[in-house]
Amino acid sequence: NPTEYFSEITEAYYGRNDFFPFTRDDLKSYDQDGHALLEHLWNLSAEPQLFSLSLATGIVSAKQTSHIETDLATVPVVGGSLTASASPSQLLTFRLVLGGPRLNLK
Repeated sequence: NPTEYFSEITEAYYGRNDFFPFTRDDLKSYDQDGHALLEHLWNLSAEPQLFSLSLATGIVSAKQTSHIETDLATVPVVGGSLTASASPSQLLTFRLVLGGPRLNLK
């Protein structure tokens, strides 16, 4: 099912899927791109990973937050882009203030 691709390959990677590819080894041999995607998105590298985030509107400011959206620290934004480093298996959450026109809701 194409609409559940990510959830199905994640299930194969972390446990046992209910259809092929069933396991991480099946996934790696059958869908190398999907396997690599999960390792990148779930930050499964053994080394810290430096990453940058930029959006078409630009980022004006950013804060690193807890996963329940409590502000932890201000994150530097340079040239409209956020750059940070994640430790192995670390997931990070950010609150972003975007550039571009403001919405005027009435």
